[in-house]
Amino acid sequence: MAVRGMRALQQWCKVQTAGYQNVAVRDMSSSWRDGLAFCAIIHKYRPDLIDFDSLSKENVYDNNKLAFDIAESELGIPALLEASDMVALKVPDKLSVMTYVAQYYDYFKGRKPGGGPGIKSPRSTKRQTPPTSPTPQAKKFLLYDEDDNPKKVHVSCYRHVIQHKKYMFLIIAYTSFLVCYIRDSHVMISSMCNRHN
Repeated sequence: MAVRGMRALQQWCKVQTAGYQNVAVRDMSSSWRDGLAFCAIIHKYRPDLIDFDSLSKENVYDNNKLAFDIAESELGIPALLEASDMVALKVPDKLSVMTYVAQYYDYFKGRKPGGGPGIKSPRSTKRQTPPTSPTPQAKKFLLYDEDDNPKKVHVSCYRHVIQHKKYMFLIIAYTSFLVCYIRDSHVMISSMCNRHN
């Protein structure tokens, strides 16, 4: 099965996460916010890495951090998302999530699942922490644009684009604030001048 576009990738994710408690992949943004869908996919193929039954929907930061760290250190999937962003955003960026999840698909396609809902992890008695030894990151990965067209890009380029988007948002927000402040100040000064005349 070749994954083409967002709908196909979303369907693959639904199949992989079916039966996992508190996981319902309805879209490629808010369905991923709590981190459980990422953890479910990893657990489906590698139950030795995550004790899914110990996770809580309320621990958004911890779930995402666990999934991102394990995916990077154990599977070599670059951490393109930040756990803190998943906490801060009520609706995570669809293209960022889709691009990151596509890396899971690329890694797991053709592999047999070793777990599933209710399968206990051999690590369940141990604390879940990814190993500290880094593994080499993939140099390129597929990025899907708004028209579902795949493009190969370098990991560092994508991280730069995400940082740029964050800074541009802050600049736009700050500029909007300044425009409103200046406009309101101008109105206030004009009204004060009109009173004195």
